[in-house]
Amino acid sequence: QKSKAARLRRSPEGHFIKAMYSSLVDSIITDPEMMVIPLDDHSIVRGHAVFDTCTLADGKVYRLGIHLDRLFKSAKLAKLKLPFGDSEEENRSRITDIVCQTCVASGLKDAGVRFFLTAGPGNFGFTTAGCEPAFYVSVLTAEKVAEAKGIGEALVPETEEDKVFITPPFDGILAGTTVRKAMELAKKHLMGEALKEVRQEILHKDQLFAAQEVIMFCGDLGVFPVTTLDGCTIASGEVGPVGKELKRLIWQVAFEGTEEHIQLTY
Repeated sequence: QKSKAARLRRSPEGHFIKAMYSSLVDSIITDPEMMVIPLDDHSIVRGHAVFDTCTLADGKVYRLGIHLDRLFKSAKLAKLKLPFGDSEEENRSRITDIVCQTCVASGLKDAGVRFFLTAGPGNFGFTTAGCEPAFYVSVLTAEKVAEAKGIGEALVPETEEDKVFITPPFDGILAGTTVRKAMELAKKHLMGEALKEVRQEILHKDQLFAAQEVIMFCGDLGVFPVTTLDGCTIASGEVGPVGKELKRLIWQVAFEGTEEHIQLTY
């Protein structure tokens, strides 16, 4: 009761996580008071964990595959054991099933999905000796996902004459899945009158102030045109045509496409 009262003080409108999966109990949980992880999980003890996201769009899980590619790469770099056997193929199949089942259990058709792979619980020490690798999934309401969207990669069409769409190379920074989709769609749909070229190169801050448009991307659906920066207006101070069209295209692919989707049955 105290836990529920504290939660309602924070979120009087109701809990924004509608379903959670924990590999430690191999179950999906919909009771907010039971959505917990152990205090000795090394995600807390040592910060030894990785996470990624995907999107639930109109009852379809969108782009889970590309996010799992990144999760497994991150897990390897972080030297994390996989939770469902030794092979990536086995884990990919099991995680895909778990994500889909958790989405259905949430009852939501549009939502954000976050999944976490941790070294797991077992001790409070420096090593993971005796720890059981853990996997968690949470399905969040779309409203909370929108609130949580942060800064993604900045892309810059340069001068009106050049119409060049630029994003930094992925050397040493996150190879964002949304910015990659934006580049793909820009090459497919915007070349010609709107854009002359799409390329990657190192950007400097002063280039942003001289740009016709600056756009940030994140979270599969996040397209955020930037109209001011450090108190200075970008170009006309209005959302530009490239930003508007890329947002339309990205949302259209997410909600009307089929190629990167898993249709759920509720």
